[in-house]
Amino acid sequence: MDKQYKPHFIRELKRLMALTLPDFRLTPIPQNHPQRDVFTGALLFASPVSKTKTVWLWWVPGPGVERYFDVFVGWSPNVDTMPLPEKHEPRLYLLRGPHHDFPAAALHLRQIQGESAVCGYTIPTPWDQVSVIKPMAPGREHVAAMERAQSEASALTNAQRTAAVVGTLENVLAALQQVVPDFTAAAQTALHCPQQPGPGGQPPRAG
Repeated sequence: MDKQYKPHFIRELKRLMALTLPDFRLTPIPQNHPQRDVFTGALLFASPVSKTKTVWLWWVPGPGVERYFDVFVGWSPNVDTMPLPEKHEPRLYLLRGPHHDFPAAALHLRQIQGESAVCGYTIPTPWDQVSVIKPMAPGREHVAAMERAQSEASALTNAQRTAAVVGTLENVLAALQQVVPDFTAAAQTALHCPQQPGPGGQPPRAG
């Protein structure tokens, strides 16, 4: 994530998680954990909901200078087991909640909501105005938009960048507050009691 936004993202994520989803605690991955590399750069929050079930929120900042992030909601037996399946399984892309066939896994928040999980959540900046210029527009329009974006972006204060981060996080956390209760209930029930496949042989929707 863009170095001008990442410190604000990490700080505000920790603060807002404590306020809105206090049952989830930031959980470091042990140095010798075999799956540690998968979570490099990510922030994992765990909420043990029973002796054999833990729900996870897995926040992934975008690479390089990107200003987007992804968030996954996962489950596993305990905080020592990461929310990852034993192997890649295409059926996971059909799920919208925990399923008994997978002791541990994670789903993109957009997927749980029934949306496309192709893109993450973008923090707005003046550079966004460049992307709305039509490709066939005259070159001078592209140049003018880039110069304007550069000028406006360089003039942003830390307070303005923080506000952009907070606004984006608040929207995502509001969605999580809607999703997490049903997801947690499904983690406690669906993973104990095998369910019959839904129509067309697809796993049933959680909740």
